[in-house]
Amino acid sequence: MLKKYTDALQDSKRAIELDEFFIKAYIRSSKCYLNLGRLVEAKAELQVAKSIVKKTPNLRDNLTVLEKELNNVSKIEIFLKQCTEAIETRDFKAGLRHLDSAMIAVDSTLASKLSGGSRRVLPVDFAQVPFKWKLLRVECLAGLKFLEDAGKLAHSMLMDDSRSPEALTMYARIQYMQGAAYPTVSRFLLKALEYDQEYATARTLLKSAKAVEAMRKEGNEAFEKGKWQEALDIYTKILENDTDNSMIRARILSNRANVRSKLNLYQQSVTDCNAALSLLEELEFPPDSINADPTPVTPSDMKNSNESKLFLKLYLRRAECHMKLENYDDAVRDYSSAETINPADPAIQRALRSAQAAQKQAKRKDYYKILGVDRDASDNEIKKAYRKCALQHHPDKNALLPPEEKEASENKFKQIQEAYNVLSDPQKKRMFDSGMDIDGESASDGMGGMGGNPFGGGGIPMEELMRMFGGAQGMGGGMGGMPHGFGGGGFHFPQGNGGYHSHGRGGRSYGF
Repeated sequence: MLKKYTDALQDSKRAIELDEFFIKAYIRSSKCYLNLGRLVEAKAELQVAKSIVKKTPNLRDNLTVLEKELNNVSKIEIFLKQCTEAIETRDFKAGLRHLDSAMIAVDSTLASKLSGGSRRVLPVDFAQVPFKWKLLRVECLAGLKFLEDAGKLAHSMLMDDSRSPEALTMYARIQYMQGAAYPTVSRFLLKALEYDQEYATARTLLKSAKAVEAMRKEGNEAFEKGKWQEALDIYTKILENDTDNSMIRARILSNRANVRSKLNLYQQSVTDCNAALSLLEELEFPPDSINADPTPVTPSDMKNSNESKLFLKLYLRRAECHMKLENYDDAVRDYSSAETINPADPAIQRALRSAQAAQKQAKRKDYYKILGVDRDASDNEIKKAYRKCALQHHPDKNALLPPEEKEASENKFKQIQEAYNVLSDPQKKRMFDSGMDIDGESASDGMGGMGGNPFGGGGIPMEELMRMFGGAQGMGGGMGGMPHGFGGGGFHFPQGNGGYHSHGRGGRSYGF
């Protein structure tokens, strides 16, 4: 069959003119109308033939065939109506299924190619499918994120009719969803409006794309100027107005994740990275059919994708946020994925080693956490944090606490001493940061274990600690913020056993 339906329709019409009782000509004419997507005319031809058959007894053998053809046309009408309704409710899977049923009802040879919801169908297979039906198929494929297939079919439609506003607009939309630059998208839309100034779909998409481009530039400019909150508000507005879940959305989610990390909104940044990565996987690695489950995507797959740079950026950003949130297992996993995508980057390798060290340290005491400082804290910040923590949990200050609370405070003070013993020593700190086992309790800082110190050796000399607590004047003026009864009396040093004792008015004694 040559499938030249327009020519065949004209031949059938001439045959009917020559013999109005030639029922096969009516049926052939109806099939031509069907393949051209003209269902109203297809049904009308069959109804005329049916009317003739009913009036002509010797033609009534054709009645069964005519009824069958009429039922087929009615089925196709129902399938197309269901397809349109599904698209309106954004149920694109159902829409494609109903459309495929309609196409198979017209051309049974498509059954083997469309069975199972296959998307691996070449545009040439739809060469004779009605134009409007191809538009519906492109819309369903786009809605299901099968953008490559949708783009191929839309392009073939443009090759058939380069002046079609519908084809130009649909192709522009696919380009837009794939992340094409605004000038590319607008060129096709302006061409569509040139052929039909009243085509609302093209005008609406052009207006939307233009607005998104303007907001995107505005958000990026705010980000470059360090106006984090302004950039965040703009990116959020873009996302709130997006409905296509396209590549544009994935990129804006990446931008918002970046600005949220700048605002220390690390968990929200992780959420944006998760959404962007999920969408990116969906766009770059669609399943083979609409009924198939998504195939697991590996970092190796991402390395070879067109969006490998965006995948890499998202993994690195999420890893950094996980480090800030102390989710070290997740950070190691993300840095490992990033290393797979770009194995030649030494910065990623260093970040991975750092995350692995932090992961190992998390299973031990975290001296940074004990002092309440970041891992990149300066020596001065570590010393200030130590002073603050030591004063807060010093045994003399908490001597009047109930026994359980007092013991907890003493244990905390001991951990603070351990932490400072390690973090104040450059060599020990380097070893700790590299993931090596460093025990601050047993590590020596030259004080010989501090003799009778029940909190273990280590820490800076007690005279220095006393100066931190308000001056080395024997503490006769009392310790600011200490409970009543511990104001005077001062501190007295070595008592023969290497211990340090403090005698306040309450008569209590503590060895250091």
